[in-house]
Amino acid sequence: MKSMLSVFCSLLICNLCFSQEKITGIGKLKLFSSANVIKEIGYIKEPILVTSEREYLSKVYKKYENKELYLLGISENKNDKIARVPFCDSVKVYYIPSYIPVDGVVLSGITLKFFNDSLYSIMIDSPDGLRAALTLKYGKPEHEKKEKERIFVNGLGIEITKIDSEYTTTWEKENKEISCYYFSKFYHSDKGELNHFEYFSLFNVPMADNVEKIDKENTKKIIDKEENERRKKLDVL
Repeated sequence: MKSMLSVFCSLLICNLCFSQEKITGIGKLKLFSSANVIKEIGYIKEPILVTSEREYLSKVYKKYENKELYLLGISENKNDKIARVPFCDSVKVYYIPSYIPVDGVVLSGITLKFFNDSLYSIMIDSPDGLRAALTLKYGKPEHEKKEKERIFVNGLGIEITKIDSEYTTTWEKENKEISCYYFSKFYHSDKGELNHFEYFSLFNVPMADNVEKIDKENTKKIIDKEENERRKKLDVL
């Protein structure tokens, strides 16, 4: 009887595991959707089409006083590919100020990346309520915490230790097809002032890797072209 009960419990656990819903997007923003999804979520105004990294900085992050540090914080975490506009004609990047997929979840600062009109990356720089909602729907995520001590000297010449900290919450870590995580960072400026930023990222890994490969190839072509032009100017030497 006990053995039959054990088998039943094992089967029940397996069924629960396999029936666990997989993350495919946020609300109507589903991976592999076309750019028409922007209209489907009820965004009436024309979204901002970002065509260069400089434009990305000036249009999207102008509300942050220290733009370089903000982007640096993103780049040094996991993937440069989500923090910039790739050199790829097949990629279009749109920025949407806000989207409310469900009551209690307010998303602000949404960057959508499409490859051949297929959504492969969703980045949200103010995901209010999203972490709790995803945990409730998809189960307990994995947590990672990093801390770094920094020494500052106050006006009296006394050394003060302050802690910079990073928190990463990851869902479906075993899934090789997607990357889904929430990142939060508390850091001190050179003057010892405490700063904070957070963001959420969901992207299709194979497609993002392909875009990154194209980006590197095109970047190399641009660099090679510039070097060749500089060499030609030196022919007169």
